[in-house]
Amino acid sequence: MISLVCAAFCGVALAAEAPSRDSVEGTNIFVVNADGTGRRNLTAGSDPAQRVLRALSPDGRTLAFDRARIEGGYWLWSIALVPARGGEERTLVSFYGSSAYGLTWSRDGKLMAYVRPDGTRLSSIADAANPAWLAGPRLAFLAGGDVQDEVATAKPDGSDRTTVVTMWDLGFEGFGELTRSPNGRKFAFTAGGEQGSSVFSGGLSGLVGETSKDAQASSWSPTGRRLVFVTSRGLVAARPDGTGRRRFRATQALSPALTSWSPDGTRIAFVASNSGSLVVMNVRHGSQRVVARNVASQQPIWSPDGRRLYYAVPSGG
Repeated sequence: MISLVCAAFCGVALAAEAPSRDSVEGTNIFVVNADGTGRRNLTAGSDPAQRVLRALSPDGRTLAFDRARIEGGYWLWSIALVPARGGEERTLVSFYGSSAYGLTWSRDGKLMAYVRPDGTRLSSIADAANPAWLAGPRLAFLAGGDVQDEVATAKPDGSDRTTVVTMWDLGFEGFGELTRSPNGRKFAFTAGGEQGSSVFSGGLSGLVGETSKDAQASSWSPTGRRLVFVTSRGLVAARPDGTGRRRFRATQALSPALTSWSPDGTRIAFVASNSGSLVVMNVRHGSQRVVARNVASQQPIWSPDGRRLYYAVPSGG
């Protein structure tokens, strides 16, 4: 379920999707300059833990992440914050005997939504996950419980719920990776099935259409006019309706994943899966620079001024 809570007391804006539990090893959050210099561990002074990096506040001062804990012999998740310059991390949302993760803030910073799988009376949208704040304000989200078979929107209190599309409409077996454009007017999501995966886009008025076949893990340009996504042939950028495609051929050999478009639109950061490196690519020329190595498989995040990147590193990396 998606729960709402007032966010005025801490003033950060965060976005996320369900935590990965692929590893129980510890994870730290690092920052590096976009040219590869100034690498620092922001969580070095905190207790060891598995962390899933989520988002940076609009003012660039606070990072949010999911933090794993063991309680009663089970792995559970809490939502935590750490200053973007490094320092003491603190827990923001945690429930005894239950997880909370996937925090995302409204565009005006007054509300935040997060996922709590077992739900509470605070929950306003049942069987929903991966919330993204749209203009209006409205929330776009995936729904359906264990199999996310619907893309929908609603007001923050859960009213005026509208189905955008279901997996039966498109002939797929489920949805994932919902992201919104910077202005909150559009969103994109991945549809998957036996035939592979495709990226689709939508907006406040409904589904726009299929952006690309053989695609996943999309990221919006700062203008919201283009998407970059991962394909078996490397990174590809296109308009939300699928026109104006451009393939970045040199990325294919790197097995790119987890893209993040810079705030000024001139660069795209991604994780090279074949080497575990964080790479920054110049959009105009296609040139690439490795800015960090031995990184975790988590999406990097740009600072608002585009000078720094935040990313996760396995302990000992």
